[in-house]
Amino acid sequence: MSKITLLTPYFSPHLGGVESHVFETAKILSIDHEVQIVTSQHDQSLKLEDKVNGLKVFRLPIGSKLQVWTWIWQHKDLFTSSDIVHVHDIFWWILPVWPLVRQKVYLTHHGWEGKYPVPLINKLQRYIYAKLSRGLVHVGDYIREFYWEKPAAVVYGGIIKSQMTNSLKGAPRAKKISINKSKKMKIVFIGRLEVENEIESYLKLINELRIKSEGLKIEVDWVGDGKYRKQCEKLGHVTGMITNPEKYLQNADVVFANSYLSILEAQAAGKLVVSVYSNKLKQRYLETWPGAEFMIIQDEGLRIEEVVGLLADEKKMTKIAKQVNKFANKMTWEKVVYQYLKLWKN
Repeated sequence: MSKITLLTPYFSPHLGGVESHVFETAKILSIDHEVQIVTSQHDQSLKLEDKVNGLKVFRLPIGSKLQVWTWIWQHKDLFTSSDIVHVHDIFWWILPVWPLVRQKVYLTHHGWEGKYPVPLINKLQRYIYAKLSRGLVHVGDYIREFYWEKPAAVVYGGIIKSQMTNSLKGAPRAKKISINKSKKMKIVFIGRLEVENEIESYLKLINELRIKSEGLKIEVDWVGDGKYRKQCEKLGHVTGMITNPEKYLQNADVVFANSYLSILEAQAAGKLVVSVYSNKLKQRYLETWPGAEFMIIQDEGLRIEEVVGLLADEKKMTKIAKQVNKFANKMTWEKVVYQYLKLWKN
């Protein structure tokens, strides 16, 4: 049994893609290993030392960079006593104790900083951090095209077994949607309501659909939260951040999503996913997704009539539903953990 320490900016009960990645992989790793989490105390009501799902969690009080480094140094035993120290994005946290643990430090880069073109300073910083780690993991194959570091492994994420079972029970079969026939279309967006998820483009698409589809009732559920909440509330129901979007997905005719885990959750439910992009990086992010062939991926000029036309083809939609469900159920967190174990062993 190895002792594994995972560092992540945020952890449960905070919700997000990185949080889900760390939480799900940590649960599986804890079956055969001792796993502990070092993260930030994003809410002062949370204990500085806690247990979440049987995992030891150590939280840093939010403060300046110096305060973070002071805490890391004062708790250096957490790292020196570990066999593996794996950092998710926030490599700078580990710098005070890096000389003591450099032979067991690994790194995962989950995405980009939201600026395009990617600033040179961002590329340089990530390159240096990658060189200071024993092995690097990229979440998505697109990263190597826009940064200088080269990964030892590429992962994407997974679905949990309960999602897998329920999606299979769903026996995917599409509903026929007929424009201008007094029918109803259910649209579900999954993800943070932020600019990096192309929210403005989706708002525009929904407005366009409502204008062009007189007699077609459009219902929208925004499963997420963010600074665009008020704008989204004008066009539908905003749920806020939730742990399980399955009940919303089951009733969806089409899903708008722009992040890997959100796309995967929708595909596990057998749904057609529409994703739009506004720059080359986001285009490659979507196109390198393993299930990209089952989606509609276009730039901001996506014509909503194309989506409605596809939804109206019941036979084709049922075929897509079965294909995406079959694909998604092969994307498991166990496979992600296998990649980590293989990296650490090598």
